[in-house]
Amino acid sequence: MAGGMALSDGGSGQFRSFCYTNPKDREFVKNAAQLAARHFDEVIQDDFFFVTTKYDSDIAAKGKKSWTNSG
Repeated sequence: MAGGMALSDGGSGQFRSFCYTNPKDREFVKNAAQLAARHFDEVIQDDFFFVTTKYDSDIAAKGKKSWTNSG
C-alpha cells in the first residue's frame, strides 16, 4: 500500500513551503515520513515542485546555481 505527503507550513492561513535548510523544518519532515512509513509500504513526498522560501540559509545552500535551473 502506498501513501503520499504534501507538506505545507500553513499555520498562518497562507500557503508556505517548509524551509528545507532549517533544521526544525527538516526534523518535522523526517518525523512525518517516519510516521507514514509505519503505515505504508511506499511513501511519496510531493513538494509541489517548488519551494517558496529564500532565507539566507537557502541562498547559501543554492550557491552559484540559478533559482530556476537546478543543474
